[in-house]
Amino acid sequence: MIGQLLFTITMVTYWLSEGCTEGYTWAKAKRRKENKLIFGAIHKGKRDGVGYLDYHAWRLGENIGMVGSIFSAFLFSSFWSLLLTFLGSWMIGYFVYERALNYICLGDAFSAKGPWKMMGIEIPRSNAFDWAVAGIGLGLVILSIFI
Repeated sequence: MIGQLLFTITMVTYWLSEGCTEGYTWAKAKRRKENKLIFGAIHKGKRDGVGYLDYHAWRLGENIGMVGSIFSAFLFSSFWSLLLTFLGSWMIGYFVYERALNYICLGDAFSAKGPWKMMGIEIPRSNAFDWAVAGIGLGLVILSIFI
């Protein structure tokens, strides 16, 4: 159970940090200054935004999340438990990533976005789908505890 918990926490830390840094990269100048999660840098002792952490602190969060996930994987006694925890925490992390990205870029963590498009494939997106992914992910992590 400790392995599942540590792995999930560090994986979600990675995805939250990734959502913040990508959101900051894609956000318009106004959103970069107004969001409460991330700001760019400190110049002459002053922040260039109102966020809690700067860009490089969130990058450090990405690294802590990756390294923590790798090291906590050694706590698992079963490949199947690790696999279920990996998939579940990835799905929970996706949900957290999207919330951070939406908040920073659009000002609303649960804003409706258009379909996702890549190479001629179009996948519709919705908040209901994201909640379902998070729920399935949580279910997989809980299931992994009993395997």
